[in-house]
Amino acid sequence: EEFSPEGVYTGEPKAIFLQKINTECLVLNPEPFRDVKGLNSREVTFTGAYTNLQISCECIIAFGDVNYHQAQYIYGYKMHNRLYGCRSMAHYVGVFRAHVLDIVDFIQTPPKDPALFLVRRLYCGGNLGQYMLNKRRNDAHLKNIGLVDITPEGLQADAIGMLYFNSYQSCLDLQDTIVNRNKPWMVNTKLLKCPEAKNMNNMYKKPADVFAATLIMLGLAQKFGHNQRKLHTIDHKTKTVIINKDGIDPRHLVMFEIIQQGLSYDPELRPTASAILYALETSRHLSLMAGR
Repeated sequence: EEFSPEGVYTGEPKAIFLQKINTECLVLNPEPFRDVKGLNSREVTFTGAYTNLQISCECIIAFGDVNYHQAQYIYGYKMHNRLYGCRSMAHYVGVFRAHVLDIVDFIQTPPKDPALFLVRRLYCGGNLGQYMLNKRRNDAHLKNIGLVDITPEGLQADAIGMLYFNSYQSCLDLQDTIVNRNKPWMVNTKLLKCPEAKNMNNMYKKPADVFAATLIMLGLAQKFGHNQRKLHTIDHKTKTVIINKDGIDPRHLVMFEIIQQGLSYDPELRPTASAILYALETSRHLSLMAGR
């Protein structure tokens, strides 16, 4: 069994970074912060507190095979534990199963089966977020893990705008080429936004992460109120990525060079993840200074 009778996660890997959740100490805001209905589940996120820690709590209600969802999130825990020491990673506090009405009252017809609850910490103080960022010098690629789902939906932001990766279920062990085909919830590589997506044949490589992360940077650098939804165009005929520089806020033009490099059509010409992270941290600081 992956869960004990009390609903506490006990399976592999040993959850050395997760603690047993005492639901009596869990205080959630009554109104959901986010409510998303997918094909296989409904995921409702609440903010609140656990003891003295500000947290978010995600309630996952499975529509179909409970074992499928359990396998999916256990896989996410494994990746969470492997990436715990890396910078810009959101952290689980704990996980438990319980009947929905025992924890929150937000749905008219709650499911009969217990739901899965994921408790994560929120970074609400600037000093803590910056401290954690400075202390973590690892990144996922140094651990041979691809993040894959680097999208606005797969990232969390704290009170000072620091971004934290949160979509552990999408992560891939880059030394294990079979994992792509064995996990049904994995992202279809053909649907990725990098130029080489259609030619990957499910063989995911690190430069695809760099391209996705750079797209996030490009979106953050966009002018306020700019009407053009896409700031870049991939031209497969000329094998180039065209960036609309006019759509970038002048305060963030300091980021343009690293954005150009990260969006290189040729994956081999893109910087490493470490270089992108360093450039993003430096550029973000310069951009903020320029905006004063």
